[in-house]
Amino acid sequence: MLLLCLTSCTTTRYANVDLRLPMETSGYILQEGPLENITLRTLGEPGQGFEGTLILDGVSQPISGLTPFERSYSARIFIMDAAKQDQFGTIQFELTTDSGLYSAGTLKSKGGRCRFGYHRGQIEVRAIN
Repeated sequence: MLLLCLTSCTTTRYANVDLRLPMETSGYILQEGPLENITLRTLGEPGQGFEGTLILDGVSQPISGLTPFERSYSARIFIMDAAKQDQFGTIQFELTTDSGLYSAGTLKSKGGRCRFGYHRGQIEVRAIN
């Protein structure tokens, strides 16, 4: 079964918008069960940079890269906060999981941020671009 979820991080700028998506407020509850294979992929003009924080099952780690980027993980809960580092071009984030393919948003402007979380076939996206 292939599930495609199209979402965009190209929202209007809002002052005082809370982009936090910690496990405590995301509704994601870490439970026993099998790990999912999750592949993070970026699309867009080659060389577009991003950096941020990746949280896998509650464990935080820095992440950065350039398009095209692809890395695989095993986790029950995947949360990422990313900021675009370059002025021109776009970066699109995709997740491929055991449940399907998900678009996690597109960043178009330098400093634009996208925060998304995935858990058991559901994705949540918050953005300022």
